[in-house]
Amino acid sequence: ESEKHEENAVVSPQTEISGPVVTESCKEECDIIITESVCEIKSSEAIHPTEELVTETNEPEIKEEQPSYPVIVVTKDNQPFPVYVDELGADYDCELAFSPSPFTQAPQRFTKGVKWSPDGTCILSNSEDKVVRLYETPQDLLQWKTPKKIQRLTPVITASHSEVVYDFCWFPLMNSSDPTTSTFVTSSKDAPVHMWDAFTGKIRCSYSPHDHVDELASTISLGFNTSGDKLFTGFNRCIRIFDTARPGKDCINIPTATKSKRKGNSGQFGLISCFASCPDSSYHDLFVAGSYSSSIGLYSEKDSRLIDLIEGHNSGVTLLKFAPSGGYLFSGSRKE
Repeated sequence: ESEKHEENAVVSPQTEISGPVVTESCKEECDIIITESVCEIKSSEAIHPTEELVTETNEPEIKEEQPSYPVIVVTKDNQPFPVYVDELGADYDCELAFSPSPFTQAPQRFTKGVKWSPDGTCILSNSEDKVVRLYETPQDLLQWKTPKKIQRLTPVITASHSEVVYDFCWFPLMNSSDPTTSTFVTSSKDAPVHMWDAFTGKIRCSYSPHDHVDELASTISLGFNTSGDKLFTGFNRCIRIFDTARPGKDCINIPTATKSKRKGNSGQFGLISCFASCPDSSYHDLFVAGSYSSSIGLYSEKDSRLIDLIEGHNSGVTLLKFAPSGGYLFSGSRKE
């Protein structure tokens, strides 16, 4: 009888990955795979990744409590919520892990990005369904407490657009205790840049960039300077800077590249994909812009010109971030 019992026992082979143990049977049911700073989820139900699943035996399941750390994931119904994993170390070099689920029934619902508010009280997400959603950060996360159960977040504000949303950005001085600063901006195809009220979900004002034939141009990327009084907008071989206190068409136009048969081509070519402003007060008028042509341009807001061109990436630059001191610039690109 013991031999028959061993033959009928179902033992799932384990898949070796870094971090918590995940079995093949677990993958079929929930498919939570944790690799370096990435969580992929197939099901709308998540389990605690630190709990090892065991096969059917007569022995009771033993669960060990381990220190936790919050990350943000998105379920198949496009709802972000916090999941606590092991205290992140060298194998998980991140504080925020996010991955859109590729297994949604509606392909247009996949999530394109998530951003914390500057004060950490809100989460902003952008989805392919042309809707930007605002979520309130759970109080347990703000106080660094592990909740007794996973909390599914529901949006408190939705900002719908008629066309695909290209970029979104928080106002850099946003503080939920001051409603006047609680805003964010979005850009979409064939539409002005809208500044939204994070409390009411209504449009406060709009910025309308126009091209050389006075037609409305689609803004590819957005960014603010550190003081929040200037709004950077990116286009193909062009940057336009708006005064946030003056909505409308008025802006400073900065060509990023020039073509000349005599002198040759020079400058930063391609679509401007992202921005970052220098936090050092001594160089507050400096900002950088990345492009899909794999270059990074250093610009002067005061002189409205390109100062230097930084190269080294082999594909389009998608993320730029200064160190708090302003002495270092971190950059990320696609396919690298």
